[in-house]
Amino acid sequence: MAGSISKAAVLVFAVIALVLLNSSASAEEAPVPSQIFIDCNSRSIVVGENADVYLKLRDPKDRDARAPKDLTLNVELILPSGAIRKTSATVKAGESYGRLAIPIKESGIAHIRASQAELLSGGTVVRVRPITSKPDLPGTRPTTSPVHSPFEVIGAGATAGRFDDIHPATHPVVRPLPPLPRPPTAADDPHPPVATTRPATGNILPINIYYEPHRKLRANGVDAASIFTVITEGKAALGAAFLFRATDGTLNPIPVKISEDGETARTELTSRAPGTVRVDFARLDPGFRLEGDKVLNIEFAPDVAQFRLKVGPSEVTLLETANLIVELLDSNNQPVADTADRKFNLVVESGHGEIEKTEVTVPAGSSHGQTLFRPSGSGSVRFSAATPTLMSQSVDLLVTVPFLLMVLWLAGGALGGLVAYLTTKGAKWWRVFIGTLAGFLLYLLFVFSLINTIPRNTVLNPLFALLVALVGGYLGTKVFDVAAGKLGITNQGKSKKT
Repeated sequence: MAGSISKAAVLVFAVIALVLLNSSASAEEAPVPSQIFIDCNSRSIVVGENADVYLKLRDPKDRDARAPKDLTLNVELILPSGAIRKTSATVKAGESYGRLAIPIKESGIAHIRASQAELLSGGTVVRVRPITSKPDLPGTRPTTSPVHSPFEVIGAGATAGRFDDIHPATHPVVRPLPPLPRPPTAADDPHPPVATTRPATGNILPINIYYEPHRKLRANGVDAASIFTVITEGKAALGAAFLFRATDGTLNPIPVKISEDGETARTELTSRAPGTVRVDFARLDPGFRLEGDKVLNIEFAPDVAQFRLKVGPSEVTLLETANLIVELLDSNNQPVADTADRKFNLVVESGHGEIEKTEVTVPAGSSHGQTLFRPSGSGSVRFSAATPTLMSQSVDLLVTVPFLLMVLWLAGGALGGLVAYLTTKGAKWWRVFIGTLAGFLLYLLFVFSLINTIPRNTVLNPLFALLVALVGGYLGTKVFDVAAGKLGITNQGKSKKT
């Protein structure tokens, strides 16, 4: 019997633990995309072959993120000649990546970049060999099989300035893609090679260095600049490596090994401090000749990864105003200040009312900015805010009718009129009705700040509403003279006694 009870207790505790684990997992917010990451299966192809390009949505912590809505990406192919070819592609809501096959028909170094209004841009580079080139290493020729993509390619015809040879999706179901391999780190090899960078042919090989994406990177230790070393002619020996140095931040991996294609190498630079980081070679073997840029200057900015739109309070009456606040947040959802002014556009998506300033500026050195909203109707009001390179946000406000205040000021005015009727000799019964109107009018003068000697919070206090209406009801028609004066209406036609 005791054993059965023990087993039952263990089972109950196990069920409770599973429930708690599931609830905590569901409570964790899903990653929200903040940037585009681009990579290729091969960074070395032959003219006319496809660059097999991955476009992934990543959150501020570099995790895969699903699109909360349809997101249109602007894709650019910058050819070696400098010509730019553009197209647009839509990643559907719920998708986290896309895959494109982009034929490149010029030899040299091509750049592929993608941008979107609410995301940080991404980019990569591809070496395109002349069609006469033969691969020196086995198994390095990229495949040219069709690629199935969740992207809907826009403008895939022969329109000028558009890709006319990007393959759109041909199947509605997209299977998850295998993760792209990253360059090995020094920790992967207990005996990393010394910088043996002799070319396979024995000749001096020209190399260039590039970095992507070309934008300010977030100084959060995660947002990385990919630094590419590309051999523009020939191939290096397998196992060749380069050694970079940086004035700040972290380079990973170090040293940088040539990939299996014998033509490209890649490392990443991250930093936790805003500023410009200078990257160059710590040592370059005589077997290579550096062309183009000798130094890369990569800029890092404060970790402004997202923003929060808040409304306070979350419920107001028609007589009140609400504060709309935009707050800059870092990758850990903590308030952060930027080094430059940032402007936000605020709109009322649904509901009735007016935003005092539809453009709110968060000044440099501050983490927030705010404006006021004045409702003009009851019900739910939805606001949205947008700013470049950050995902737009929305928030709701409930506007109610102030029934309690209305009852109090009407009752107060009627009570004041009744007191005047009972204490004034010769007063008529309709003095109560006049008092009700007068009390209502006097309180409105305070509500709309025509009499602004009392703080706003006090004006909206129910007891204050009752007392003001009571006084207004007692004063009667004298309140109308006060209201006329506040509105600039004067009585210029007084009758004279004869």
